[in-house]
Amino acid sequence: MTSHSKIKKIYGPPGTGKTTYLLNIVEEELEKNLTPEDVAFVAYTKKAASEAISRAAHKFKLDQKDFKYFRTIHSLAFQCLGLSTNDVLKPKHYIEISDALKVDLAPKDIHDDDGNFIQQDPYLKIIDLSRITGVGLYETFSKFGHIVGGWRKLEQIAEYLKEFKKNRKLYDFTDMLLEFNLRPDIWPDIEVIIVDEAQDLSLVQWQVITNLISKCKRAYIAGDDDQAIFKWAGADVNTFQSYPGTSVVLNKSYRIPKSHHFVASKIVRKIRDRVEKEWEAKDEEGKVVTVYSHEAIPYKDKQWLVLARTKYILNKVEKFFLEQGYYYARFGQSSIADKLKHAIASWNKISEGESVGLDGVKAMYEYMSSGIGVQRNYKNLKNLDDKEKFDYEKLMFQHGLLIQKTATWYQALDKIPYGKVMYVRQLMKRGINIWQKPQIEISTIHGAKGGEADNVVLLLDLSRKSEEALISNPDDEHRVFYVGATRARKELWLVRSETDREYLEVIR
Repeated sequence: MTSHSKIKKIYGPPGTGKTTYLLNIVEEELEKNLTPEDVAFVAYTKKAASEAISRAAHKFKLDQKDFKYFRTIHSLAFQCLGLSTNDVLKPKHYIEISDALKVDLAPKDIHDDDGNFIQQDPYLKIIDLSRITGVGLYETFSKFGHIVGGWRKLEQIAEYLKEFKKNRKLYDFTDMLLEFNLRPDIWPDIEVIIVDEAQDLSLVQWQVITNLISKCKRAYIAGDDDQAIFKWAGADVNTFQSYPGTSVVLNKSYRIPKSHHFVASKIVRKIRDRVEKEWEAKDEEGKVVTVYSHEAIPYKDKQWLVLARTKYILNKVEKFFLEQGYYYARFGQSSIADKLKHAIASWNKISEGESVGLDGVKAMYEYMSSGIGVQRNYKNLKNLDDKEKFDYEKLMFQHGLLIQKTATWYQALDKIPYGKVMYVRQLMKRGINIWQKPQIEISTIHGAKGGEADNVVLLLDLSRKSEEALISNPDDEHRVFYVGATRARKELWLVRSETDREYLEVIR
């Protein structure tokens, strides 16, 4: 392989300034007469890669394009292989495969801020997980229980998909990594590589990293095995833990108050398979409160991040927020759709004598009934200039608008469901600006990894599956709640479960 002395491993517990530490390394390396193209900064998630390139460009007063190799691992492989979007497997191809095999494949793959390139379709999920972990397809299948058609159907789909991609010369995300590893001729000539979020890398991603390290003089690998919560998605934390090199621990948190650190320490001590590391809290005491219902929490006038172990537990919280008229976002999406907000704002403008763009008209017309709000056959708005402006009179005389100018937005936009109208009106009555980012964010713990907030609500409910996992493989569940308990800067509210299924380690 490579010389162990050139590899430095950086363990970054929660809030210890890992990104800043890594950017300081970039700065030190650039001062050695290196160019930005001599340095690769690769991360597991797009969010981390984007933050690194944005901060680096600002810090060094350079264009983001100068940092050619600051990107996710998949993006780096895509770039080095010289691929275009035409070379990538698309939903239309999955539809074609579905028709050929008489099976309904749902080609929805996650490659969002969580960084998970795992298919949501059960067949595709098993096939991809087998490839990224290096575990045989049958062995991977045997861990999943029942799927329609069983092993024979899965094997048929896997073979057909493989041949389909080969014949069409198409790649999926995993193909890019596998192909990259087979092509030393395209590996970039870099002096330094910095790897962030290393605890989340899969086996095939580690192979990419090892190949990149073989080309460079110095390597920095950063992560935190205590926060390795994507094992279900193929993450190989053991490779990070055992990877050769000298180690350093960032031992001072700039986020976690003392009382939160106490809670987190109770959890982390339960993790058996971990690298021992000590870190200190920031100087503030912070606040930890235990309650028996999240409904007792004073959500108003503060920034909140509400975390649950699974989506169905989160659904109960969302139902409460809708009923009580709280403005919130779920996984980054506002409780009022952007298109609906755009439609409301556009109607308010034209009813007050102002003009709006074509996109605003389209948004309004989508929430207006044909024959009531808009004349029939006028809603398609085809062959119009995107730069054209429209006022009330123009829409009425030329584009079929029927609603009176004096109508309120909820009278004009009559297709908005009644419950949503009442919800939006309630928010407006309370003086909440729905065009601003909500102060309340709700998410699963997995969805919020890397996020933080002044005040965090951590629901301790466990699903039946999570409870079984806590018994059979407790390390994974401990890590999940460790991540959840370390997101807050000021207040941490622990919410007891109403059932017997509960994560008790934080309150024992």
